[in-house]
Amino acid sequence: MSAILKSIEIGNFKSFDHIKLDLDRLNVVVGPNGSGKTNLLEGIQLAFGCINYNSPSDYPFISFWGYNNAVHNSDSKRPITFKFQLSIDSYEVTYESKISGAGSFLRFIEENIIIEGFLELKRLGSRLMINYTTQAIHKINLQKEFLKELQMLRQAFMGEKSDSLDESLTIEAMNISIDGIDESKSAFSFLSFNLYLSTKTRHGKTQYGMFMLEPSHGNQNIPAKKPFILVSPIVPVISDNTKSGRRVFIPLIEYISSFFSYNISPLSMVNNSRNKMDRLRVILVRHSSIYGMKEPVPLNRPYEGLLSGEVAISWLFNKFNENGGLFPEKIKRAMEDLFPNWQLGFRVTEDGNILLQIKEINPGSGTLTLLPPSIPDGLFKLLLIMTAIEMHPSILLIDEIENSLHDSIIQYVMDSLRESGVTTIVTTHSSMVVDRSELNELRIIEKIDGESIIKSISKPVQMKKKLLELGITPSDSWLYGELA
Repeated sequence: MSAILKSIEIGNFKSFDHIKLDLDRLNVVVGPNGSGKTNLLEGIQLAFGCINYNSPSDYPFISFWGYNNAVHNSDSKRPITFKFQLSIDSYEVTYESKISGAGSFLRFIEENIIIEGFLELKRLGSRLMINYTTQAIHKINLQKEFLKELQMLRQAFMGEKSDSLDESLTIEAMNISIDGIDESKSAFSFLSFNLYLSTKTRHGKTQYGMFMLEPSHGNQNIPAKKPFILVSPIVPVISDNTKSGRRVFIPLIEYISSFFSYNISPLSMVNNSRNKMDRLRVILVRHSSIYGMKEPVPLNRPYEGLLSGEVAISWLFNKFNENGGLFPEKIKRAMEDLFPNWQLGFRVTEDGNILLQIKEINPGSGTLTLLPPSIPDGLFKLLLIMTAIEMHPSILLIDEIENSLHDSIIQYVMDSLRESGVTTIVTTHSSMVVDRSELNELRIIEKIDGESIIKSISKPVQMKKKLLELGITPSDSWLYGELA
């Protein structure tokens, strides 16, 4: 089971007044230069950057040279809005936020985390409200064993002592309000300081999980208060740490939090990975990132929360050592399929730096060692994308996927993205990429009167049939403005 990201909405960001992007697993955004393709990727990355903001040094608008350069038409009085809709197991989930970065200060004006039919966590400035639906309360009351455990935990948390449990206990209302939440940090940041999991949950012995929330924890501005318990449904997750795959149960609130925030990473814990680089939630691959792969990388390079070329080399080196001199399976297979005579490896220099190296095996002339200046850009680009796939982010963004890649490698990469299960958005202005995309994967972007708009192909099956009858490729139709 994994989260299916169904749509993203962005408001008041750069060339977007408001857009909604309906998503497949692979989404190919095609448009001319200046239409807003990169803006879309940067907007999605910004949403995750705001959620994971920790300190002024992480101010997410630095790269835009200030908030007024990030908003549509430089209107800094308007907030930027984001909305994500997901399906997780049988639950429909919505996360939406309204933020401002005016005055060099990040502020969450509003946030909503909605589990349809169960609860809503609504944040207004410094107040967080948690409201359960009547339907959820009814279902919880049917779980008598869970109610007993809930009662015991409440007594323990509140310092109460009782020799017996109330067998007739039911819950009539579970609405909670917390004041004094740090306005510069996401509600997910508050949850990451406070999650406490009941011991039974990960073994699937109940339909619900329990968290202890301590309002004053992590924020000195909140007066000390007694903790309370947050109830969440649980969902199954398959661990890939073993060949057979171990089924583990994760509370849905924790799963949602880990989708957006690298501060909470139950899936990494399930798979016994404590490497911070495995917790990237959004990865943006730019072509310029490959240049960091060509340089010596320090063994103890600090992690900065982004996938750069240097971080990719460091991650690959760590995995190479962890696996006894073997690369992750997808990367190993890509090298065998696309570069069968090249053997990928590393060299550690005397001054403690890592260098990527290739051994080119030629039956007639022996083995030649190639160091970064002799390795083609296309190989670095392939490794960067395949590394991003192996890191299992919540969403993968690739800007101008076609740069430095041969046609056959583009096809291989796109097939790998489809098979990966990672929701991916790639941008392109290449006819070659358009013709290797399914029509339902294509999103057409254009700018009209200074505003970027995105369109999908409304009837992809009928359009494909029409193009075949006319003998026209999808890229021909796009170039003449007839595809969407």
